[in-house]
Amino acid sequence: MAARAVILDVGGVLAHDIWEPMFDDLAARYGLSRKELRAAGRLLWETFAYVPETPANTWRDMERRYWELFRRICKVPLAVDSLIALTDRYVIPVAGMRPILEALRARGTPLGMSSARTGQRWRFA
Repeated sequence: MAARAVILDVGGVLAHDIWEPMFDDLAARYGLSRKELRAAGRLLWETFAYVPETPANTWRDMERRYWELFRRICKVPLAVDSLIALTDRYVIPVAGMRPILEALRARGTPLGMSSARTGQRWRFA
């Protein structure tokens, strides 16, 4: 029987985790404590990860607040927009996933993704 839909986890399945490598690079580049950056990142993640998105509090709003607090706590000398843009460099697909997704899409299989950490789910095909 063919699958009626496929739901994939984001972290570790579709893409590698971005946070630790990004925090480590920021620590090295600006002479900051790697341990403190990771701790602040985890604290802020727990603060923002489970907040429901609403029209008055979108994921973009929360992302901006996350990075504003992160840069203040850790004294990272970058603007919020620069930190947001920097995250794109660390989104690295897991090897072998693209052909699998392309094959599923070619078969017309509906695809979705989910975050086990936050419980959020998105339909993307």
